[in-house]
Amino acid sequence: TAILVEQAKRHEEEMVILEILAQKQAQDIRQLKMFETLVRAFGKNGIAQLLIDTALPQLQDILETLLEKLNHKYTIKLSTQEETKGNKAKETLGIIVGDWMGERDIRDFSGGEQKLLKSVIRIALAVFQAQRSGSRYEILIIDEAFDALDRENAMKVLEILASLQD
Repeated sequence: TAILVEQAKRHEEEMVILEILAQKQAQDIRQLKMFETLVRAFGKNGIAQLLIDTALPQLQDILETLLEKLNHKYTIKLSTQEETKGNKAKETLGIIVGDWMGERDIRDFSGGEQKLLKSVIRIALAVFQAQRSGSRYEILIIDEAFDALDRENAMKVLEILASLQD
């Protein structure tokens, strides 16, 4: 009988240990699910993507205003989704530019045109950031803004920059 009592006591101790381990496992599973949720929230399709999607309309308006200085020669559309071969949506940042030949990816334009269009986009982003922060920008530093631009396009970028002083 002493052996049975000892075995019963050991069995009870093992049951307590099993219960503690089961509680720890349940806690670990809850924590893992929380971390997985955080990974999704801060991943490429999470909060950052939502912020970009909500910013696009305001950014598009700024781009349209700046592009008016180019005599409506171009339109720029920013897109955040692209359809894959499997008809699924893929998160990306696409820059589609329209001109007299139609709409195409910015990479399909000449180097000088790309430089001009990317300069306009950079300026638009600076204006957007200033508007979002509620502050007035006083200094805008642009490195090598005119290096690949011909005289006409350099003057257009200068005109755009000058319009920001208003």
